[in-house]
Amino acid sequence: MLMADEQKTQTQQQKKKFIAHWRDKGFTEAWNISWFGERLGKFPHETQERVEELHPVLTDFEGEFILNKSMITQLKEIEDKWGFIETAVFPYVGGMELDNVTYDSTPKSNTITDLYRKIDYFRDAEVLSQEIHLLETTGTVGIDVENVEFDRNILLERARNSIRALRDKIDAGRGEEVEQGEQKTVNERYSDVLEYMRRLEQGENRIAIRRLVPREFSLPFLDGREEKVVLFGVKNAEDNIAAAFNRLSIDLDNFGSICNVPAGARTPITRMVNAITQCLTGGTNIRGIKVIERDHFEHLEHGILPALQTIKDVETNVEQFSPPKDLIRFPHSYKIIKPFILRNGQAVYFKTEFPNFNRGDEIEPGLDENGWPLEVDPKTGEVLLDLWWYELSENDWHEFIVKKKDLKNGTEVWNNKVEMGIRRYNANSTRKAGRLGTAYIRKIPKEFIGDVDPLDKIMFIYNEWDSFRDDYRDGRFHPHSKTCMDYIMAGTGHDHITPLKKINLSINTENKSSRIKFKPLYYSELEEEKDRNGIITGHRYGDLREEYANRIPDDEKKVTRLYSMQKFNPATRNWEVEKSARKPGHLNPAFDRTALGSKSKFIHWGRMYYYETPDGINKYSENPFPHIATRGIAKYLIDLAIRRTFSFEGARTALKSNNQEYDYGVRHWGEPFITDPLGEVYINPAKGQPGRGPGAGAL
Repeated sequence: MLMADEQKTQTQQQKKKFIAHWRDKGFTEAWNISWFGERLGKFPHETQERVEELHPVLTDFEGEFILNKSMITQLKEIEDKWGFIETAVFPYVGGMELDNVTYDSTPKSNTITDLYRKIDYFRDAEVLSQEIHLLETTGTVGIDVENVEFDRNILLERARNSIRALRDKIDAGRGEEVEQGEQKTVNERYSDVLEYMRRLEQGENRIAIRRLVPREFSLPFLDGREEKVVLFGVKNAEDNIAAAFNRLSIDLDNFGSICNVPAGARTPITRMVNAITQCLTGGTNIRGIKVIERDHFEHLEHGILPALQTIKDVETNVEQFSPPKDLIRFPHSYKIIKPFILRNGQAVYFKTEFPNFNRGDEIEPGLDENGWPLEVDPKTGEVLLDLWWYELSENDWHEFIVKKKDLKNGTEVWNNKVEMGIRRYNANSTRKAGRLGTAYIRKIPKEFIGDVDPLDKIMFIYNEWDSFRDDYRDGRFHPHSKTCMDYIMAGTGHDHITPLKKINLSINTENKSSRIKFKPLYYSELEEEKDRNGIITGHRYGDLREEYANRIPDDEKKVTRLYSMQKFNPATRNWEVEKSARKPGHLNPAFDRTALGSKSKFIHWGRMYYYETPDGINKYSENPFPHIATRGIAKYLIDLAIRRTFSFEGARTALKSNNQEYDYGVRHWGEPFITDPLGEVYINPAKGQPGRGPGAGAL
């Protein structure tokens, strides 16, 4: 009986829970779809066990949460690749902290900066190999021979007399004696004169006077200047030059001896010739040119050349980790016009081969207006700047932007690059039909295509990753995109605008034609006029261009970049209203719902000149595309969770769910990411353990 009563009680309790669940669920659903739910926040749904199971913000904005997770994955890949390049550049010892970059007194690591400490001023392996070959073998110094003729019969008679005199001394037991003023024994002199007499008997009637002839060999520096090289060559110094001067020393001594020239006169001459030989081959107190050049050869062959090869290997590895070219508007090849090439060992200069190649403000053939080699497409040989300016000239909005900057800055970029550039005929070019007429894209022979210096290239790639990552994270190089603050202000403003309608606007950033012809969704300036370039204010679409108006829902149109601000003008001593538009930056990252389309991928505008700093991005043309940045979507989702969830704990729980990570708060690079953006800064303040919240100074 007791068990039956307990079972009945449990059944009644379950019914009450069931009724309470559906009563509360009905209230929750009614609240969540009501004006109150939209304005004051929604309740999470609960199971029958009264456990919160589903937060409406997660279902209402499921696509945005999925996108955030995908973007964090991509950001990790970006930072991993940038981190690899960091380790290829700087010698870290004991962890990747700035203080751990360690340079020893002698370079020990295979980082690019340490390797460059090993290679002195040498840069080009091909040129260096030629210098090594000259050092090892022939050198550039030769010998000229001038023959001085004499009467052979007189020389023979004198040689016989000298031999008889020396023979008498040998017979007298003085063969090993070195007579006063002589350098050799009587026996050695006797052998030398006998050899000389045999040559006279064979018809020789002259003395060959040897003279060094230093010939120059031109090796080009990378900047096109010539280096005049004079080398003896290790093998040449010993086998040819030293041997020739040894022969000359013997001939002079023998000639003087048979001509009865006293030893006191002959010896200084032979000593002088022998000193020349010692300068070449080395001696007791002198290293000798041969030794110096051999040491230099060893340094180049076994020190510099392997280091250059290692640098090439590092360069190849780094190139594999360079930013994805398909996500950059101006992707760099880092292939340039070589100032010279070697043909049959001789330098041939680009500027002499193509004297009419330069255009506009370029300082000489092959170099741009800043003195840097022009960059080319390695497949076609086309000059990339020409190609890019042709593409920009196909969009009248880019023309308007560049010309406006020219007017403001007092420059003539459009004239130099378009009117006097791509529209100017060049014999070595590809013709392209364009909006402004025929364009001429210069191209060069493949033999003149070279590489940017490896250290420069790696640092340029390193800087490009820095800009690429910054743009991906906060959209600072997307000046024509909305920002997260535009949506936050719209949502917290008087009308509580939170756009929810689907945007039927497909922005295909992967399509080349779209990249060339796309214009910003929003007017770029705020002026009291409207012209063909789309400058407008006070329009019923706010700052939205009319051609996009039918594809943007009304709730999205109400989120605007425009703002007005009163500012004091010291010049007029009056308060004036400044009208402008918010632009993405590190404190107000990009977030634009029009970029939610499947084909609207991140596109980094990049620099038109491969060597520029980030200041070169948007310097001429500008990125017209909207963007969703990792920091922008993080702030957007956090704001949505707070505003659209009734309780703080509910918002916090929703943001923590599904293993979400956020690029939010104070974060240098790499993991960990924020997983609890509304969480505490410290788990245990007493022990100072960091929490999963955004930390002090989070934005």
